[in-house]
Amino acid sequence: MKLRTSISIYVLCLLVFISCSDKERNINKRTIDNKIMEFDLSKNDTIISATEDTSMQIDRNLVITEVQVLNLRKTEDKESAFYDKYKIECENWMMSKEQIEEVLKNSRIIDGHEYHYFFDILPCTYTGEIVINEEIKSKYEVNAGSSSIIILEDGIFYFMGYYENKYFIDYPSTD
Repeated sequence: MKLRTSISIYVLCLLVFISCSDKERNINKRTIDNKIMEFDLSKNDTIISATEDTSMQIDRNLVITEVQVLNLRKTEDKESAFYDKYKIECENWMMSKEQIEEVLKNSRIIDGHEYHYFFDILPCTYTGEIVINEEIKSKYEVNAGSSSIIILEDGIFYFMGYYENKYFIDYPSTD
């Protein structure tokens, strides 16, 4: 009887451990430049490297004083499970180069936890190339849910959050 109870407790603990591990691992897949990138958002990373070299270090305090949008392209993910819900809003959502520059300049760098829990990723985005502070050429993605991603040439990603209630279909949750 004592052995059976011990085995039951062990199995129960094992099941709880496995389910907790699965819940903590939150993978967000994105397609950028026709490559599927996986972001593990459970680690609270502000910067995520898409390269295999995880030893690369970069200043986590990127200060954006100037942004110049070189080009922009609006896309709608019609395969998204949420497309039907946001179809009309996505079709009507418009941003100019100047608005994208303002958003990227006034957004703040956020970590993976904040990106995942406070921002909805909607099926419409603007993508393109930018120059940051007159010297850093990058790619960007501005989502209609008020979040952005800046992708540097060396594969480093910055998650960005915009907290003003303008330009977007949805705004970050603050609770």
